[in-house]
Amino acid sequence: MTLKGLLEKAHRLGEPPAWAIVIIAYLVLSIRLLTFVISNSPNILFWDQWDFYDPIFKHQGFMATFNYVHGPMYKMGIGLVLTDWLNQVTHWSTTGLYVAVALCFITSSILAIIFKVRVTGVLGALDWMIPLLFLNLFQYETYVISSDISSTTLPLLFLMIIALLMTYNEKPKAAVNLSILGISLLSMFTGYGYVVTLTVVVYYFVRIVLGPARIWQGLCFAASLATVGSYFIGYRPDEMGHAHASLSVYAKYAVLLIDNFFGHTAHSAGLLVMPVLLLFGFIWLFVTAMGQKRFNAELPLLALYAFALIYVLGNTYGRASLGLSNAQSSRYVTLLIPAYFALYVQLFRLAITETGKVRVAMPVLLALSLGYVAVSWVHDPHSISDAQAWTVRRENWKDCYLKLGDIDRCDTQTGFNIYPKSGEAATGLKAKLDFLKANHLSLFN
Repeated sequence: MTLKGLLEKAHRLGEPPAWAIVIIAYLVLSIRLLTFVISNSPNILFWDQWDFYDPIFKHQGFMATFNYVHGPMYKMGIGLVLTDWLNQVTHWSTTGLYVAVALCFITSSILAIIFKVRVTGVLGALDWMIPLLFLNLFQYETYVISSDISSTTLPLLFLMIIALLMTYNEKPKAAVNLSILGISLLSMFTGYGYVVTLTVVVYYFVRIVLGPARIWQGLCFAASLATVGSYFIGYRPDEMGHAHASLSVYAKYAVLLIDNFFGHTAHSAGLLVMPVLLLFGFIWLFVTAMGQKRFNAELPLLALYAFALIYVLGNTYGRASLGLSNAQSSRYVTLLIPAYFALYVQLFRLAITETGKVRVAMPVLLALSLGYVAVSWVHDPHSISDAQAWTVRRENWKDCYLKLGDIDRCDTQTGFNIYPKSGEAATGLKAKLDFLKANHLSLFN
């Protein structure tokens, strides 16, 4: 059998080779991720976590925990409520938190494969790329450094649930729309989940323009706008101020942010390739959907692109003034996953028909897939090494504190801080450590 024939056979829906390859990929990458997070959990809170946990330390109850605002950016929402429950079960073990984060990513990747089959009608042998995209180690900070469920983990999960629901909503269904609105409400109050809700607002606006059921979709649009408005109830406007940057800095920051998914730096060659490819993919999908009058059918895929675009614009506006190096933070990789996943699905559809016929776009899809594998092969050891270095530093500080019980001495002896020195008094770090010790929690368990 020719190579083309093998590819066609492997890409027919339900063919055992495709299912076997994808299942093996999920198992291997899931086990790798769970092993990674468990081995890099020193069981001590670190940096922003001391702030995230503030309402939990103070036993302020459900609403205060749900509405807790971290800095000027976002509320912690349902993620912090779940963290509070998780703490009660695990005695504040960071291992429990990191495993929960990993399981959320695994769930998001499973929803992604279902979404892909819904949109393309095909399960392909190349779909091992999907768990590789979602369970990548570039985002190690999200997994095991100052990790929390709210900031990016749950927003990604909420987005994949909503995107999947959209595939059932080409002809408006009440149950589907109510589910989308309910999840977008939770998203609005959960970390960067407000980007999910803004994406839903755009989704319903487009549905009003295109029809059908404009009145029903108009009510959904109004409800999604009300959800956005509810976020600002009790929000202090002075918390939203920030420094501005020049247009050239904004542009460079956005490019670096998008390229960070591949571990590129400001000195890497071909920095514009992926930003241009993603933008071209979005525009191409938009134009062809309008031309073929399939816009409602393409909205779920367009929503993934739109989410990433809104996120990049928001992150660039809010963070570019902090310096270009900030764009290369590991934790910013997570919310770029939807854009690269959308590009993969779009290219797959151009490369493979629903009957498994290979098209001329296959070489492009193969080149990008193998290119990402190569990038992962090169950069994963660096991600693992960086994560292990942070683990050792935190372990050393923890061991020192268990012996000496003195924050300043341990900062000096280890050359490492678990919280910014300037904020220790404000956050009550010593009092929080004393609380954990008195109740045999976290590092004292």
